[in-house]
Amino acid sequence: MKENYLKIENKYLPIIHLLGDESFLKDIETTYKGFITCLGNLIEKPKVLFLGINPGPGAYYEINYKRENVRYPKSLFSHNSTTQLDWLKDGNARRDKINSINHKWYKLNEQVNNSFVKRMIDFIFNYYDLENNKNINYQEIESKINSDFFYWNICPIATTNTTDLDIILEKISKKNIVINGNEIKSKKELQNFFRQRTIELIHLINPELIVCLGTQAYKDLTLNTYSKSNDVTKLNHIKLRIDDKVVYKTFVVSRNGNWERKIKNLGLHLNQHYR
Repeated sequence: MKENYLKIENKYLPIIHLLGDESFLKDIETTYKGFITCLGNLIEKPKVLFLGINPGPGAYYEINYKRENVRYPKSLFSHNSTTQLDWLKDGNARRDKINSINHKWYKLNEQVNNSFVKRMIDFIFNYYDLENNKNINYQEIESKINSDFFYWNICPIATTNTTDLDIILEKISKKNIVINGNEIKSKKELQNFFRQRTIELIHLINPELIVCLGTQAYKDLTLNTYSKSNDVTKLNHIKLRIDDKVVYKTFVVSRNGNWERKIKNLGLHLNQHYR
């Protein structure tokens, strides 16, 4: 499977080369936070594939913490031997910044470091019903997490927000670079390139369920509209291409406002109906 995945990843190379060009990098230095496809180990048939729009700036801030020189993280499966989902990394969900103490992901009462990761940990606790289990072997749970869940962003360009992402995509599209044998002439064409790579990945790993983290992620994946809803238990059946034979069971978590309760409810729902 890894060889097939690398074929997907290699299609990003023209973009990676452009993002490494000094003159172009200088033009986007206030918005660009790295290029990240690898957020965990690549697994076949995960229980859940989580889909986001693009990576946040967490890795960028971590690398540049207390450093003078700006560095842009790159995390690719072809250059990485990670076996652990990024959410489980010490200090990612919770960290004592004053005393520089990185807490384990399951230390729920400690200070929150990354609200997104914290909410995904909330999902994990409900999915495995951990709060009601007093005799937890967290090493075993971590092993299950790393074989059950895979997290992927439709666009691997890391930014602080989607507005910054749009700025970078516009600037890339104006370079008219050739990607996958086609000259990219617009932001829409570039977004479709990222969408096609995501579809290839989904076909490759064949997840049991897809969870879109945000209605925009669902729209970017399916090219369909989706009304913001608090009902995270609504099951959607989607085909990613017209000629696809596979229909994917998909849930959507609207990230409008405080979505902490929504992601917790989804974890509970999947625990009761899809485990």
